[in-house]
Amino acid sequence: MPDYWKFSPDLFLQDGTYQATGIASSPDSPDKLRLALTRRAPTLGRLRLEGANIHRLVMEAPGKPTVVLDDPPALVQVPIADYSHHRVWLKQGATEATSDCYNPVGVNGESEAVFRSSW
Repeated sequence: MPDYWKFSPDLFLQDGTYQATGIASSPDSPDKLRLALTRRAPTLGRLRLEGANIHRLVMEAPGKPTVVLDDPPALVQVPIADYSHHRVWLKQGATEATSDCYNPVGVNGESEAVFRSSW
């Protein structure tokens, strides 16, 4: 399973939204770059996940936080957005599969949105 993805500087990681900022370390530090995460509080909406064995779901919407959900429950709260690109990793035992999807999913603060895994 890939453990990397392209992301915006704004991330929604399971339980909250963070702004990621790269910070150069001092010349005498062994670290070349540090990543600082600043917590943010966007408005959230409900998203129902339909399908089995969703191990990781990454959702992107222009100008909105990249959403990363690991082993999510069937009902999650994510920032309100019109998500146009999704990457889903499915896992059952030692078997894994990935897929890129471009089916729009609109999450708003009024009704429950639904993401359907294609497998």
